[in-house]
Amino acid sequence: MINKPLTGGYGCVDTGSNFFSQAIKVLTRSNYSHAFIVLDADSGEILEAEPEGARISNLSEYAHRELIFSKDAVKPSDAAEIMIEAEKLKGTPYGFTDILYLGLELGPGWRPKWLLDQVLDERNMICSQMVAYFGHEFGTDWNCGQPDAQLVTPGMLAARIR
Repeated sequence: MINKPLTGGYGCVDTGSNFFSQAIKVLTRSNYSHAFIVLDADSGEILEAEPEGARISNLSEYAHRELIFSKDAVKPSDAAEIMIEAEKLKGTPYGFTDILYLGLELGPGWRPKWLLDQVLDERNMICSQMVAYFGHEFGTDWNCGQPDAQLVTPGMLAARIR
């Protein structure tokens, strides 16, 4: 662990050498394949987007991996607000085509509009989109210079920490 998690912050991790992790790293040009929201730094509870849908899990699942954590966190008026927002996002379907779009480069600044419209639809999210969206819901800018939370990659979130 490079630094300590903050409740309401986020973390990034390379989940390994499996096909899905490698595809995310290649397509998003990142050393990190996953990002998540720290719901409770003391208990290790996190919210993460997964292929089966967003879920609440625990940092202990990544204990054997190098983790990096944001140096800032959302500032809700009550810690319970973090859990309320997490419960709203739980079950959000994974944005498989979003990964393709975020990695697609068909010339300077050109990507298919129909695919962009699909990516900007917040009903499906990959991990980094969920982190940026979560920050936005609390007035925290984790968009990494992107005009929309749906355009944020794990690598962008990790670069923001470094």
